[in-house]
Amino acid sequence: MNELMMNRPWIINNPFLKRRTKKNGFGLQLDALGWTIVVLIIAAIVLLAVFQLRNAARIAGTKLEMSQIEDAIVQYEGLRNDGRNLDSLDTLLQDPCIQASNAIDSVDHNALLPSTNNRWANGSIVDMWGTAYEYSYDATTQVHTLTSTGSGNDITINF
Repeated sequence: MNELMMNRPWIINNPFLKRRTKKNGFGLQLDALGWTIVVLIIAAIVLLAVFQLRNAARIAGTKLEMSQIEDAIVQYEGLRNDGRNLDSLDTLLQDPCIQASNAIDSVDHNALLPSTNNRWANGSIVDMWGTAYEYSYDATTQVHTLTSTGSGNDITINF
């Protein structure tokens, strides 16, 4: 022992001044666990944001489709010479949608909605969630109502 320790015996028994031995890898395991938890929390936040954006995109797409359907209904009623209102949305997908005998210009009019929409290819008009649009016409107020219920929250337009 050196002289310093001989003159001060309390240094030998002091646990704070003794050389500590460190277990290899234990600190690294805690560090890796901490970073893993941080990465998982960030991933959960990102996934939540992605699902919210996906739902918002579906709602925006549904509103766009509803405006297309509204335009097709107005066009259908404007092209008919007998003043008849639309009975069913599925009529807008039929060929011919309006026969020449019922058209104001005496020409057959094909489907007024795009047939390129994969969800509408089977002949029924459904929203982004696969639920059929609800359509009604009130003859007394002359108001058309188009509703999508697929998102859980009703999206309705009146025209």
